Formats: sequence, structure tokens, C-alpha cells
Amino acid sequence: MSNTFNLPKELMDSIRRAKEDCVPQVELERLKIKQLEGDKHRLQQQLNDAKNKYKILEREFHQFKDQQSNKPEIQLQSEINLLTVEKVELETKLEPATKSKLHYKQQWGQALEELARLKQQRAGKSNGSS
Repeated sequence: MSNTFNLPKELMDSIRRAKEDCVPQVELERLKIKQLEGDKHRLQQQLNDAKNKYKILEREFHQFKDQQSNKPEIQLQSEINLLTVEKVELETKLEPATKSKLHYKQQWGQALEELARLKQQRAGKSNGSS
């Protein structure tokens, strides 16, 4: 090493020793960086593999779900549920209709009784006035 700055030999020796002392530490840090880069690459690959596996499982799950919803049992259960709801609605409408029918039937009976009474009164008036 040439002394281009005309530094004292002791200072130059001290600088050389410091550089020599740092070389193993620098090499160690380079090895650590290389190892960390390898770990990073390996973990990135594992992440990509896990993402691909997730996509495959998600696709399989949707296919399974579609197959289940297309099964006749599922469709029949769905139809049963709809018919049950419709039955309840019809029963709810039937009760007031039945009450209304009974009410009109009673009114019709009263009207017929009134008509029969009026006919009888007329018949009695026409028999009594003749």
C-alpha cells in the first residue's frame, strides 16, 4: 500500500489493521444477507404455493356448493318451504273468509225469515179482507 497522503507509518499501520479487522465482520454480514435473501425467497415461494392451494380449494368449494344446491333433495326442501309459507298465508286469509261467509249466511237466513213473515202477513191480510 503506497502512502499517497504522506501519513505517518504508525497511522498507516493502524488503518491497515482496522481494515483487516473489519474484513471478517464484513464477510459475516454478507453471509447473513445471502442467507436472509435465501430465506426470503423460500418464504415467498411458500406464500405463492399457499395462495395457489387456497384458490384451488375455493374453486372446489364453490363446485361442491353448486352440486349441493342442485340436488333434488335440496330443491324439494326449498319447494316444501315455499309451499308451507303459501299454506300459512292461505290459512290466514281463510279464517276471515269463513267468518264473513257465516255472517252473510246468518243475514241471508234473517232476510228469508223476514220475507216469509211478510208473505204470511200479506196472505193474512188478503184472506182477512176478502
